[in-house]
Amino acid sequence: MADFAHYGSVLDSLGEGVAVIDREGTIVLVNQEWGHSIANDGGLPEPHPGSNFLDDCRAGDATAARALQGISAVIRGDVSRFELAYSGHAHEQHEFQLHCAPLNAVPSAYFVLTHRDMGSARGGATEPGSMPTSGPQSSALNAHLEGEWARCRRNGLRLSMMAVALDAFDAAVERFGRDGAEAYLQRIEQALGRFAGRAGDRVARLDDAVFVIVMAQTDIVDTYYRALEIKRAISAIDVGAGQSKRLTASIGISSAIPTPERSPSHLLENARSALARARRLGHNRVELSLQEVAALPLRTRPHGKG
Repeated sequence: MADFAHYGSVLDSLGEGVAVIDREGTIVLVNQEWGHSIANDGGLPEPHPGSNFLDDCRAGDATAARALQGISAVIRGDVSRFELAYSGHAHEQHEFQLHCAPLNAVPSAYFVLTHRDMGSARGGATEPGSMPTSGPQSSALNAHLEGEWARCRRNGLRLSMMAVALDAFDAAVERFGRDGAEAYLQRIEQALGRFAGRAGDRVARLDDAVFVIVMAQTDIVDTYYRALEIKRAISAIDVGAGQSKRLTASIGISSAIPTPERSPSHLLENARSALARARRLGHNRVELSLQEVAALPLRTRPHGKG
């Protein structure tokens, strides 16, 4: 067993919860913030050194089950890392993020979990480009998504979603004014509509800089390549106001075959997580939900991130 004693003071200085587990899921190290972060969540189990995080997840709710699925995929080597964004139970207005990756020093034996409070899920200080679950078109979107989810569940069909965030949109508002920015957003929404013309597809604008596209009967690979086309189409649209400036977009993708154990929020959470990763990795790119990537045969996985 590796000696983690020298990591302790370093990890305790971090502002997010960190834990190290072995291949069986046993926790071998946690920092001081880990217990506080998980306790504020209320959705994931509150483990301690010596307990088995995977066993605790097996006995947990739907959020814990998704954590179990993703972490297990990392341990098996199916994916290089896993992220899960979800709403907390103890603080329902807060979003949390769980991340898992191999420990570089001993990647086949130990894995690092990080847990972070992302802040208010509604109306608070959220990360720019994060995807809210409420907005000017959210009621219609939720109704449509629930209907498509039920239809695809009955027929065993796949349902996919994109979360599209405009990069540096606040700067465009400051430069071109509210009216100019609004006109630009309308042009973006019209452009997105051209990629969602089939029955069951839907485009919704959730806030100033975030759109969601629901696509029925579309697998994650086809959705990925359609997202690349959307990113190019957005970058080709002039902001306007007599300027030749263009904005870029970051896109997160999720996909699922609805089951009784899942809900439409599964798509929203995973699309949000993929979008957050796209922005964190530099913007102007497409990222796939790692949970769906884990289920893809290697030969079908997109090689680039656009």
